[in-house]
Amino acid sequence: MYRTLFSNRRALSSAAAVAVATGLSAANSSGGFSKTSAEASSNDLAWTAADVGSKEKVTPTYYTRDQISERNGHTRPEMWMSYKGNVYDLTNFVQEHPGGGKFLREAVGGPLEPFWGYWAYHKSIDRPSDTLRTYWIGRMADEDEDEDTEDAEDVENDTYASEPKRDSMQIPLLQRPWCSETDLRALRSYFTANDAFYVRNHAPVPQLDKKNHEISFECEEDKSTHLMGKGISTKSLDLSTLKSRYKKTTIHSVLQCAGNRGSEMNRIKPTSFSGTPFEYIQCGMIGNASWSGVLLREALLDTFPGIEKFSDNDLDSYHVECEGVDGYACSVPLKHALDKTSDVLLAFEMNGEDLSPDHGYPIRVFIPGHAGARSVKWMHSIKLRRSECQSCWHET
Repeated sequence: MYRTLFSNRRALSSAAAVAVATGLSAANSSGGFSKTSAEASSNDLAWTAADVGSKEKVTPTYYTRDQISERNGHTRPEMWMSYKGNVYDLTNFVQEHPGGGKFLREAVGGPLEPFWGYWAYHKSIDRPSDTLRTYWIGRMADEDEDEDTEDAEDVENDTYASEPKRDSMQIPLLQRPWCSETDLRALRSYFTANDAFYVRNHAPVPQLDKKNHEISFECEEDKSTHLMGKGISTKSLDLSTLKSRYKKTTIHSVLQCAGNRGSEMNRIKPTSFSGTPFEYIQCGMIGNASWSGVLLREALLDTFPGIEKFSDNDLDSYHVECEGVDGYACSVPLKHALDKTSDVLLAFEMNGEDLSPDHGYPIRVFIPGHAGARSVKWMHSIKLRRSECQSCWHET
């Protein structure tokens, strides 16, 4: 679906170029202004012509920061954003965004740089920028472009400034966000050393302190369900309370990324990894460790006492959504989380040590037997809901 979406966007590029070149773009009636050929720099003309797929030079329409800001989907229904001095109308793309409309709506009305600075994977492959070009409608006014570019660069430079040091036994696949596989020599032992254990991050590593870290518990249903007790809709537990209230449990289990051995899959037929850094994954995105924490089952039954009265149908209809501080989220069926044989943990130790920052310090969910993508790191929210998590990571 992801590949199809982007190929469809590319197919629209020639039509977009014609619309811009002939003045049929809706943007020209949106309050922008044009420069004469003498006022527009040759770089502007050449860049915009190439960017919309036109063989001819294009005189762009210019927009101010205020015009972009008010087209945020709220003040006005249109959804515009800027990137590197160019302006894009993504109104018709929001629902098609592979990452879902939620994240895109957070970015509209301003510069895109801070968001791609955070979700830096967008800059590691061609597909996002190729798609963005098809929605080009003009340029930013010069004075606003300079100021926005400086602000965006400052944010982007700071985003990954505090990343942890990584061991040489990790083979890097991507620098921002950090993704690696384990050197096969480190897989010879029964337990994989923490420093060598593969890492799959989606964003910068959060800077957290276990002394004041909390996990919130809430239910998507209205208060009438009384799952948490009458009139209660949210509870929060800090790490020390979790440790003192529930018994510590230790399990030995493998953790494996769903993309492990991606290079082999890619040789058989194209996959979603094709054309990305992950098409080179060998067989090192796997490891075995001793995981210690408290059973998610015990925390759920204690925090949501109403679950005890659930019928089998109720258990089948609910899901437990776990969200990390970084914005990453996935869910697991409630029935699985409550199963005594599932051993789903809120884990805070790995091989007898506190989780490292790359592996979810100070606490993560760990779901044995499931793809690593389900074991959300840097946990801060647990929510009971009637449907599966709608995040792009869960749906794919």
